[in-house]
Amino acid sequence: MNAPLVSVVIPAYNAARTLKATVQSVFKQTVQDFEIFIVDDGSTDDTIAVARSIEDSRVKVITQANGGAAAARNTGIKSAKGKYVAMLDADDLWMPNKLERQLAVFNSEKDVSAVQSGVYYVNDNLEVISVERCVESKDILYETLVFENLPGLMSTLIVKRTAFEEIGYLDTKLVILEDWELAIRLARYCNFASIEEPLTLYRQFPGNRSRNVSIHIEPGYIILDRLFKDPSLPSHIKKREKQIYAAFYTMLCGGAFRRGRYGESLKWGAKAFISYPAALYYITSLPSRKLHRKFSRQNMPQEYKLALKNFSNLHTLYLCYFGLREPLVQTQVLPYLREIKKLGNLKVSLLTFEPNFKEKWTAEQLEAEKRELAGEDINWYCLPYHKRPSVPVTLYDILCGAWFTWKMIQREKVDILHARVHIPAIMGAVAKRFSFDRKPKLLFDIRGFFPEEYTDAGIWKKNGWIYRGVKRIEKWLLRESDGFVVLTEKAREILFPESREKGFDKFGRPVEVIPCCVNLARFESANDVSRNKVRKNLNIEDRKVIVYVGSFGGWYLTKETADFFGAAKEKYPNVFALILTQSPTKLIKPLLENRGFNAEDFLITQVLPKEIPLYLGASDVAVSFIKSCYSKQASSPTKNAEYLACGLPVIVNSGVGDTAEITVEDKTGVIIEEFNRENYRKAFIELEKLLENKKSLTERCRESAEARFDLQSVGGARYQKLYRRLLAKD
Repeated sequence: MNAPLVSVVIPAYNAARTLKATVQSVFKQTVQDFEIFIVDDGSTDDTIAVARSIEDSRVKVITQANGGAAAARNTGIKSAKGKYVAMLDADDLWMPNKLERQLAVFNSEKDVSAVQSGVYYVNDNLEVISVERCVESKDILYETLVFENLPGLMSTLIVKRTAFEEIGYLDTKLVILEDWELAIRLARYCNFASIEEPLTLYRQFPGNRSRNVSIHIEPGYIILDRLFKDPSLPSHIKKREKQIYAAFYTMLCGGAFRRGRYGESLKWGAKAFISYPAALYYITSLPSRKLHRKFSRQNMPQEYKLALKNFSNLHTLYLCYFGLREPLVQTQVLPYLREIKKLGNLKVSLLTFEPNFKEKWTAEQLEAEKRELAGEDINWYCLPYHKRPSVPVTLYDILCGAWFTWKMIQREKVDILHARVHIPAIMGAVAKRFSFDRKPKLLFDIRGFFPEEYTDAGIWKKNGWIYRGVKRIEKWLLRESDGFVVLTEKAREILFPESREKGFDKFGRPVEVIPCCVNLARFESANDVSRNKVRKNLNIEDRKVIVYVGSFGGWYLTKETADFFGAAKEKYPNVFALILTQSPTKLIKPLLENRGFNAEDFLITQVLPKEIPLYLGASDVAVSFIKSCYSKQASSPTKNAEYLACGLPVIVNSGVGDTAEITVEDKTGVIIEEFNRENYRKAFIELEKLLENKKSLTERCRESAEARFDLQSVGGARYQKLYRRLLAKD
């Protein structure tokens, strides 16, 4: 496993009430390459239970005896594996683009070691009290010492992990202000950058430890006295010693004034004036500052209110023109919805169209499915699917779906209409067009080139009236939509070439490439033990096994696949053809027999989905031949991801999505450019070279599956990123 880019350290002491929302704000980041360390610092409430209830492999929970926030942060930092360490207190929150904005600074300014940002000060209800922005620094060390440009440091801060090795960790002897002391060292010894934009929500409420003025006094003196005794301190800082002490006193003066402790405030104000008379301006402005804060709480600019919408409850309606029980919904739609749910604060609804509705569903079955999905916080709705006559009943289904969607928008406050392919997208676009009070975002999950698929398959005439009509509708959908998903980089290049660099089309709408992904945990059963067991049961222990999974006919090239097996039989007399298909046996069996396969040389069977990994694990090589045509540039075959997840090298043809490019780049198989015996023979020679180090090849295949097709880290993360970008545009 590669180390994460960012390690997020969350010290937690009696934070059960706020911890989950804090972690959810990390899950909502547009950058998802992170790990999270929740360090429980001897809590006496349910903090540990809340932390352990968060189901995400990126979250690690560490417990320790109470040693203070600095000790807890140090524990997290020392456990971190990321290139960068980002701090976050257990009651604070991040805006969704916080990490993205700060990492951009590191990428553009290579010598920077730490980046902070502006902050929203909010109350316990996340109502903005005030906003503090960072400004471009003129003297970062001096500004840090006088509390300028330091709006809410610890939860805004991200630091290169190597910087801690150079300047040391947080000072555990300080009961408070350890964040200020760390900032002083960062400003003194490292390049410390600031982002003006507020990217953190810093909670302020009566129980805040930081609001206790008296506990700041001794640590503040320790920090400043130690600093000014250092002979290596820059001379321009030494000359401003009185001014810096005065800034510390005015900080205490202001804190006491805001707590209503006016006598104590006056005392510290007097010390500040004696140390540096110019501090009088700040002291006399305290009453007007307090009034301004009270006023600004009620009159916060709209841009800040909209930013906080990211933390309110949101609702997505997923529109799917398939039935709930169909394999595509079970293996693709529902797993993706479960990943999208991880955004937090997101209500998910699903609309499906059920074939043979009255015959296949009883009232009890419907209720049972609704209850089961409701247990996963997915609200399921369904309408009947009509098949013939094709065009009229499809229009009828579109009208029914659009009417249902429009009613949902009016009744249940839908924020995103997530439409899987063209027909549901029409439903969503129509419903959105006639929603005047509230217009949700329309996410067009394009998946494939629908009109071209029908012409390539010979169902519609090329440039016929149906094709031309559907293309006009497609252009309208591309105009009406607010975000897009395609399956391949080739499809992105055709439809949204300008989005390759930054992920947005020319109109600023987000675009994501999300291939057909698989749950890698499903394939962990494919191991040496299961391999030996299956091979023994099939009596193929000493044979080279080539496997094919999927249908035959249409896009799936039956004759070419049989020819390849025939060539394999010539090359490897002991080869065994393992065919896992739902198609009729008669489509492939005679072709294999005509190419020299006897009954003991092949198995054509249908297995349960849970058994597929076991059979793949018993194989040596996998084959996937799909018709190469224009529409297939947008195709991402799920079977190829399954092959790789089991560590199988693949024999594939070119012209199908990104398959050939991925196979070549990751060195996980062989490409067939033309279907003929000469190319098959060349493929076997290349395959033998790859198999010379079978262990390394197996590892590469699994790494390729994880990097490109993992349901969580690729599919789920990209959908979450797309949702965050859609919502950020509101």
